[in-house]
Amino acid sequence: MVTDISKDGIRRRKAMPATGRGYETTDERLSTDRNYPAARSSFAPSLYLRLLPLVALLFHLALCRYSKVEESFHLQSIHDVFVFGTGRSAVQYYDHLQFPGVVPRSFIPSLILGKSLAGIHYMLPSCKGFSAQIIARLMVGCWTAWSLDRLCLAAARTWGRPVGAWFCVISAAQFHLMFWGTRTVGNVLMFGFVTWGLATLITTSIDRVPRRPRLLPLFSLAAATTLIRLDTLPLTISILLITLAPAIQSGTLSVMSAATCVAVYNLVLLLSMGLDAYFWHPDESQLLKLTELDVFTFNIINKGAQAYGISPWHHYFTSLLPRICSTALPLAVVGFVCDKDVRRYVAIMIGYVAMYSFLGHKEWRFIIYVIPVINLAAAIGTVKLWKTNWLWKLCISGMIALTVVASVGMSYISSLNYPGGHAVMELPTILSSRLPNENIVAHIDSYVAQTGVTRFIEDELPHWLTIDKKEDIQNSSDLPKDVSVLIWECASEKLNKLSSSWEQVTTVTGFDGLDLEPIKGQFAEMSRCFKSAKYLADLRACLQVSHTKLTPWKVSEKVCVHQKQKFS
Repeated sequence: MVTDISKDGIRRRKAMPATGRGYETTDERLSTDRNYPAARSSFAPSLYLRLLPLVALLFHLALCRYSKVEESFHLQSIHDVFVFGTGRSAVQYYDHLQFPGVVPRSFIPSLILGKSLAGIHYMLPSCKGFSAQIIARLMVGCWTAWSLDRLCLAAARTWGRPVGAWFCVISAAQFHLMFWGTRTVGNVLMFGFVTWGLATLITTSIDRVPRRPRLLPLFSLAAATTLIRLDTLPLTISILLITLAPAIQSGTLSVMSAATCVAVYNLVLLLSMGLDAYFWHPDESQLLKLTELDVFTFNIINKGAQAYGISPWHHYFTSLLPRICSTALPLAVVGFVCDKDVRRYVAIMIGYVAMYSFLGHKEWRFIIYVIPVINLAAAIGTVKLWKTNWLWKLCISGMIALTVVASVGMSYISSLNYPGGHAVMELPTILSSRLPNENIVAHIDSYVAQTGVTRFIEDELPHWLTIDKKEDIQNSSDLPKDVSVLIWECASEKLNKLSSSWEQVTTVTGFDGLDLEPIKGQFAEMSRCFKSAKYLADLRACLQVSHTKLTPWKVSEKVCVHQKQKFS
């Protein structure tokens, strides 16, 4: 094999006469063999560019530190493994036994992250409380960034260094992938395995000479599909078949090796099912438990997810994909048209999304695995257009800049969606006037618990402050007697039923939608001002009007903090 640089700047491989393994010289073998580190570094993009996704993930993590309700199970279970340990007597204190959720999830990712967090705490004792939550999310972000780097290197090996570089730039500029890439959601945890498997598929299948694929990524992908997200099974089967079938057919992968992988996979699966049964049934009422089978039955067979909303069949293609891919989508169309090799990978993803479109309930997180392939096609399209003329360079630069600005703005707005977390973190300051040696119990409702409050944050509170999460509270008479502080949603009807002994102490604001009317009014006023201006002083007055600070979003009181008057 040798490489051929086409006019559009994309490196492609062309067939050579078969000599040995198909290489004429040692240099050609080194330039294409993935087993040589020197070969990988020779066409890898700059390290600074490869680190861009990690930097973007860290930026969004720093800007929005609180967690979403979708992360609740894994984040709380990471805390429990980290704080309580995994002994049978400790499992009874786990959050999932008190608040089990709609469907069970596997403990394997939480067990790995929780034990890793415990190791970090051993070396760094300050890793506790809210900082431990940040570090746990940081580990997920590193996993996401590493998988994207694998795909970046595979793209650089196959299509050339510019494609790998643009892939990193496009991925780092996007909002949804970078904002969610550090969050402990099953889809995000599974994202790394799928992306790693795609990198292996691209590296293996692009060569005309069949070679043995790396089995570790494929084995990990198969195991993660069974344990973390069984709904990715069609995608996993496609990757495994396309990668392994030519290798088995050509003899580069023996049947014995494949059988060994299957045997090890079954052993790992059996062990994982035993661990999940241990955590979900500490009374030993069940010895094996495949949690994803329960999830699959609930969502796919019983269609239980439709209770959370139903979207039309075309919703993924007409709404969610354009939203999560943003400006990468038109560039991906160019790459799809210009390069025949990338079409097969895009076709796999289109088929996966089309299959998922038959389900009524649709969320963009369900198709997050499509984003890297779209970005890969967009990188190929960008390299193609970048070589044409300066106008396309200007247009592409503007698109990337616009995506970055929109990503930063959306991340900041999203940071306003966690009034519950802000309220609980500020509670010790709010109650600073408490009596000495006075223990306070604060009750939070479901809205507050779902907007940023986790057990990590509860660990951050002083010893005299305890959080109560009792559900089904209709009025103050249903509260435990020791509760002296309420942190409830301001829009809750329960607040209207409070007796006169409760006094509102403070409120916490949150995002309440977009509002462009003030900005439109300011532009209209500036236009009238400039039209009527006759002197320099009038122009200065108009410029002062333009400097008025306006925001295109509204905030309103979301969380109200009440305290019994006797503690005021």
